[in-house]
Amino acid sequence: MILAIAVAVECFTPGIVWLFTPSAKGEYGILAGYEQVDDVPEGEIRFLINDNVVFEDDGKKGTFMFQNPESCQYSIQFAVYEIIGDGETENLIYTSPMLAPGQFVAEDKLTKKLKKGTYDCVYYARAYLDGEYKGERHGKLTVNVLD
Repeated sequence: MILAIAVAVECFTPGIVWLFTPSAKGEYGILAGYEQVDDVPEGEIRFLINDNVVFEDDGKKGTFMFQNPESCQYSIQFAVYEIIGDGETENLIYTSPMLAPGQFVAEDKLTKKLKKGTYDCVYYARAYLDGEYKGERHGKLTVNVLD
């Protein structure tokens, strides 16, 4: 697993990120039903994320719900990869717009079509300061395509 993450970091440079143009734009405010995350310590990456994303069908928007807290010093871009087979191979299915502090994306379309089903995925929250990559956090989430 460590090798897969290192390869993803090396291959996923800011120039490559923008090849996958997101359909949504970041909105300022707070995701409905959530409270603002206060006082993110300097140097930390914190965010809100939906770990169970649902799409009514592949062509419609799903419930990603990414939130970059206003008190975060970094802009954050999220990338979601489908975990294939042995759990080490990943397939990029979504890239968010760059979210400035205080921005969120409530829902968006996938950048790659998926058939009906449930997909185990990993997300990467990549932090940037003045356009320079500063680090990332990652975790698992599930993507469900209903029709």
